[in-house]
Amino acid sequence: MLPLHISLLSVTRRPARRMLPVAAAGILLLSACGGGDNPTQQELEAMLVPSSAAGEGPDDTAAAEEVRFDAGTHTCEPRVSTRVEGTWETSVPRTKVSDNAARLALRDASGTTEGPVSVRVITPDGTEHVASTELGGDEWSELVFPNHFDDGPQTLPNGTYTVVWSTGEGGDGPFISCDGFRVEA
Repeated sequence: MLPLHISLLSVTRRPARRMLPVAAAGILLLSACGGGDNPTQQELEAMLVPSSAAGEGPDDTAAAEEVRFDAGTHTCEPRVSTRVEGTWETSVPRTKVSDNAARLALRDASGTTEGPVSVRVITPDGTEHVASTELGGDEWSELVFPNHFDDGPQTLPNGTYTVVWSTGEGGDGPFISCDGFRVEA
C-alpha cells in the first residue's frame, strides 16, 4: 500500500470586526419584523393570490363559467383552483385528434373522491356540450367527445376546445379542473 500523504494548512483567523455593523443591522431588521402591525399569513396570501384565482369567494363560480383553454400554453384562463378535495389529474389529446373523437379522462389519484362528475366541453364557436360519468377510487373516468355527449356535433371543427370538469351531474356543480385540446385538419 502506498503511503497516504496528508498536509495540513495552518490558517490564522482574525476576528471579523468589519462584519459587526452588518450583523447588528440584520438583528435590528429581524426584530422589527416581529411587530404587531404586520399582516397575518392569511392577509399575505390574499395579497399574493386574488380570491377568484384561489377558488375562494363569490367570484369562483363566475370565473369557472368563463374559463377557456389556451392551446399555446396548455393552461386555462382565468386560473381557478378547486375547492373539491382530491389529487386531480386530467387527460386530453395533446396530438392531432384522430377519428373525429377526443378521449377525455379525469381521476382523483388519492382515491378519496367517489360519485358523479360532469364534463363540459366548449367548442371553438362557444357551444357547450355536457355529459356525466361516475368517479370511483383512483381509476380514470373516461368519456369520448362527441360520442358520449347526447347533443355532441357529428364532426369536430378545427379550433381550440375547453374541457371543464365539475362535481355532480349537469355541469353546474363545484369546479374540479380545466384542460383542453386542439383540432387541426
